[in-house]
Amino acid sequence: MAQPGQIVYPPNTAFQLADLTTANTFTGIITAPNFISSVATGTQPIAVTSTTKNTNLNSDQVDGADLDTDGTLAANSDVKIASQKATKTYADTKQTALGYTPVNKAGDTMSGDLKLGTAGNGFYVKEGSNATMGVVTLSGGTATVSTTKVTSTSRILLTTQGGTLTNVGATYISARTPATSFVITSLNILDSSDVAWLIVEPA
Repeated sequence: MAQPGQIVYPPNTAFQLADLTTANTFTGIITAPNFISSVATGTQPIAVTSTTKNTNLNSDQVDGADLDTDGTLAANSDVKIASQKATKTYADTKQTALGYTPVNKAGDTMSGDLKLGTAGNGFYVKEGSNATMGVVTLSGGTATVSTTKVTSTSRILLTTQGGTLTNVGATYISARTPATSFVITSLNILDSSDVAWLIVEPA
């Protein structure tokens, strides 16, 4: 049943503008299974004031552009919008053509050299529990570093970082327990300096 200010057409009956005169104005709701406009190209068939999203509106074009599913983007057009799948296909194809695969997750392996081509760029390594880099203070010329990252083949680089430098001696790795810890020892038993360490694994 139609409500005040509402026109309701029966099911399977198309609502046509020809049913009304150009003088008709409605302030309520028009409900019908279909709305058909016969206005010629060049005149917009419908005009709206609201900018609220219209849920379930299925349109063939967006601002005059068609959805394009061609993964090669061969049309090179300003009136086609590539689908998500087409865009991914195009990007993956170009990536393969360049001969590389991105390294973006744990366990990924680079097959080429890693080069930093801009002066000032560098490597940043997070320090903390079970890390691969850190600083430890020697006591009596020795210190034990606990980290699960050390292996039997780890290359452990040592550098005197500061601290008490009165009795600095050459440092070396005197012992290690894979996946547990390693021991830094100085040739000077009185060494109490700070030693920076970095674990690097052979490929």
